[in-house]
Amino acid sequence: MVVGYDDRPATADEMKQMVELVYQSIEQGAVGLSTGLEYTPGSFASTEELIELCKAAPLKHRLYSTHMRNEDNTVIESVEEAIRIAKESDGRLLISHLKVSGKSNWHKADEALERIDRAAGNGLEVHADRYTYVAYHTNLSSLFPLWSRDGGDEKFLERLKDTSLKNDIKNYAEKKVSNLDGEWSGVLISSIGKKEFKYYQGKTIHQIAEEAGVDEFDTAVNILLQSENDVMMMGFGMEEKSTEKILAHPLVMIASDAGSHAPYAPMNRSIAHPRAYGTFPRAIAKYVRERKICSLEEMIKKMTLMPADKLGFKDRGKINEGLNADLVLFDFNTIQDKATFTEPHQYPEGIPYVIVNGKTVIDKGEHTGALPGKVIYG
Repeated sequence: MVVGYDDRPATADEMKQMVELVYQSIEQGAVGLSTGLEYTPGSFASTEELIELCKAAPLKHRLYSTHMRNEDNTVIESVEEAIRIAKESDGRLLISHLKVSGKSNWHKADEALERIDRAAGNGLEVHADRYTYVAYHTNLSSLFPLWSRDGGDEKFLERLKDTSLKNDIKNYAEKKVSNLDGEWSGVLISSIGKKEFKYYQGKTIHQIAEEAGVDEFDTAVNILLQSENDVMMMGFGMEEKSTEKILAHPLVMIASDAGSHAPYAPMNRSIAHPRAYGTFPRAIAKYVRERKICSLEEMIKKMTLMPADKLGFKDRGKINEGLNADLVLFDFNTIQDKATFTEPHQYPEGIPYVIVNGKTVIDKGEHTGALPGKVIYG
């Protein structure tokens, strides 16, 4: 890490170091530059710094993929910032898991998509991706003000203990949570680092507070202190109407925004977001078969050709003689996601065969033991 967790501009020497890291990463096979601007320390980076880092990548690899700076109250400004970074660096843009979070912001989906359309109409190569659920997955600390997280975990936890700061921190957190569907009932603890507190997993802050007879905000603070800020949550901040608009948009592709999970140890130790198992089956089952937001062919394109093209993988995402055989054989009438928010470690149904790099991995619904996957470099 070059700059660290301090909220300050990078020095000229630090910028030089980061530019060199971009060069090195591209040489090692990266396809572009990605940012997580809602999370520390990425949240402390300025727009101008990001433009310079994007410019450091060779033009062929100048893909800027971003978890935007904000996905709720200032989501439109964040879309514009992402567009500006790509435009001023002569890059290509991918907005990761485009969403409008918070009840008071759901109406902003149309404007966010309009800004993307306008940028595309002005010549920018811009796309977005989205998963097929109305809850996000993030750090519990994201509900707390950015200034309280300045300097890293140790300083953040010190500020949580500082009674003189409690009202300011509480007012911010309560306001942010009030915009979720269910307020503190819409904050589900998914994983916690310390074994002695695993019993929190799968419960909402409201449930935990009610069981302990403690205020909900104080409960959230206690969990952060007990876990030393090693705790993840799911926030029910989106709605179906705007989700469908985003998923159906021609410049939006499907992505899970999930890590690797399996229904056996050690891959099942946390309450994973159901998107880890169900994003793609749900895209077909719910949004094509049931909701009919687009044709099956269009949805398949959103899951295959569009992401492959965006990442520059010319031999992936389509079926053609001589290309790598990555095939999923599914039954349109029975394909179904089974993972839920409280029982996420469940495989989908209706997918009898999966072929990866020409090798059968799933045969009649059972894993063959074959592991033909490989890292794809830019």
